[in-house]
Amino acid sequence: MAMLAESHRLQSTTLELGSPMAIQAEPDMAKRNDVPVKMDAEVVRKAKVVAAYRGQSLAEFLSAEIASIVDRLLEAEHAKMVKGSKPKAKGEK
Repeated sequence: MAMLAESHRLQSTTLELGSPMAIQAEPDMAKRNDVPVKMDAEVVRKAKVVAAYRGQSLAEFLSAEIASIVDRLLEAEHAKMVKGSKPKAKGEK
């Protein structure tokens, strides 16, 4: 039973943001860049539910949520740079 739960938890879904199956009409979205993204299947399932409640396509919902997160993180990283810390080199933790 634990093995089944573990394999379900690790299952992922490949999602094509902006794919015809995920999008109905997106008049409010800015220029799109369709990219395949692998996400945890349970996260995708929950995101579909939230998007449906909001009357949005999955692509609209995820684009808006990710844009908000990216904007906040970009501002934080910019603030760090302004204070004098260097950006991390590729592969550096």
